[in-house]
Amino acid sequence: MSAARERDTYHHGNLRQALLDAAMEVVGERGVEGLTLREVARRAGVSHAAPYHHFEDKGAMVSALAIGGFERFTAALTEARDRTHGSHLDRIRAQGAAYVRFAFDEPDRFKLMWRPELRDPEDLEVDEVGRRSYRVLVEEVERGQRAGEVREGNAGELSLAAWSAVHGLSMILVDGPLRGQVTTWAMVEPLLDPVLDTVTRGLAG
Repeated sequence: MSAARERDTYHHGNLRQALLDAAMEVVGERGVEGLTLREVARRAGVSHAAPYHHFEDKGAMVSALAIGGFERFTAALTEARDRTHGSHLDRIRAQGAAYVRFAFDEPDRFKLMWRPELRDPEDLEVDEVGRRSYRVLVEEVERGQRAGEVREGNAGELSLAAWSAVHGLSMILVDGPLRGQVTTWAMVEPLLDPVLDTVTRGLAG
């Protein structure tokens, strides 16, 4: 890319997203450990200095990728909740399924989201965005308690138990002993249903 074209891309605000897209390509091929700003710049077709317009270092870029991941994740959980008709437990179950589906569909992004040691330690925005996804579940648990469908107790603790169950399955699938063995969503569903059954039974009032 010419210097003029690079300046034009930057001027129109496309460079940052182009760099993030290129970064996810690198992560998909080499893992987050293999991510470098130089390689990202090469793939985006810009100079080696161009990424520094937006990211101070690799940690800042990983933070940006994690923020984008959690935003997409929160949207997926919210959509699953809103499109589900029925009880609050049905909505919680739908969120659990959406959680695992997100991990299955975007394993590289999902794994990166849960690697805080690779991010800029002073960037607190990632944690703030991440908590929003958790709040989607907590709020539904609270609604279920008010409706008498979810057992009494600390909504945060109950949500954490449910979250842990689906997160555990997600990590087993994308970065654990089942990695590479469960290759279609049809293969995931028989594993997911017992986990969601356990979650909803544990939450039921």
